[in-house]
Amino acid sequence: MIEDIQPSHIEYLGERLSIDPVFFAGYLGTDYRAVEQHPLPLWATSLPSESATQEFCHLHYQRVVKLERSLKTPPETTLLVSATNVPRAVKRLTPLSGVDVALARTCTSFDRLVACITRENTLSMEKPSMISLCLNPLRLALREFLVYSITMNRYVRYYEYSLKDVDLSVREGDLNDLQIWRRRAFQTLQRLFAMHDFVEHWNTKERPPEESEASLGAWLIKDIQHLITAIEHHSRSLETMIPVTTAMVQLADVRRSTEEASHVKQLTYLALVFIPLSFVASLFSMSEKVAPWSRNFWLYFVVAVPLLLFVLAASWLMPFRGHTARHKQKMR
Repeated sequence: MIEDIQPSHIEYLGERLSIDPVFFAGYLGTDYRAVEQHPLPLWATSLPSESATQEFCHLHYQRVVKLERSLKTPPETTLLVSATNVPRAVKRLTPLSGVDVALARTCTSFDRLVACITRENTLSMEKPSMISLCLNPLRLALREFLVYSITMNRYVRYYEYSLKDVDLSVREGDLNDLQIWRRRAFQTLQRLFAMHDFVEHWNTKERPPEESEASLGAWLIKDIQHLITAIEHHSRSLETMIPVTTAMVQLADVRRSTEEASHVKQLTYLALVFIPLSFVASLFSMSEKVAPWSRNFWLYFVVAVPLLLFVLAASWLMPFRGHTARHKQKMR
């Protein structure tokens, strides 16, 4: 059992025990970055038939962790990694009820060697069964996948309740988060299917003589199938929210546009009032006989008020005539 492996460990173990360098490469490389800038990890380039039949296995999973807040907490844009010899990416999630949650990449790898040391410190050339060797690492990884599934369920509820807001206020970044969850769930299912194929292959190939060991493999397969079903359900729930969120954003934009159009309409009404008045005022300003201090100032109101009423009536009748024409066309 080696924790926080160092280059010297890799060199020593690989040379003394003749371990395939591919085994260490699969443990070290876990980040899935841009393919045009970084090489792909081993799990992304291995076919299911290859990963299921090899005598070593890499259990890649994401551990749900809680980030403690402090005065030295880095901003949200800062990329986080684990403080280990093999740095693992730590992805921040949307805070839940004020709690900062993150997903830390984790990997557990095991290799079945030709020779193994027994409890009596004697060298045995008998290979242990693959199921007995990977039982505890698999159980540990499956428990982490179970916590991951529960976290997904919590985020399903989080995005469901956020979309029921009567004000149609969708938080900034919700649509992007849902798309990331869809991609993240697909990668998680890939790893679970790889684990399922691995256990099923070795449980069938080795055919353990003891019934209890054979049942352990069968129960591992059932546990993996249970997690696959749960994560697929949560993934579908999150995916169905993407078009709903998009429609909510569009509906909010329509409402905002309607409010802006209402403000423009109010300004139009104000213009309808002031334009006839200003027109008559500028017309009468050409003569001093109708100035405000003259006896003929009443002529301003005699001309301006009927003109104002005429403009308002025309502005009201024009939309009404258009609506009536469309109604008659529908009746036909």
